[in-house]
Amino acid sequence: MCAVAPDLFEVDEDDQLRVLDERPGAALWDLAEDAAQACPKMAISIEEQR
Repeated sequence: MCAVAPDLFEVDEDDQLRVLDERPGAALWDLAEDAAQACPKMAISIEEQR
């Protein structure tokens, strides 16, 4: 998932997911959804922005 959206997520040295941008703009929204689907630990969920 980090490879899919490196501007949005990274995994730290403890193998914990870090969110780099909690409110990605429209240009990154598709990447966020792709990262959520690709995450092997299902650690990413996407909520619609309001």
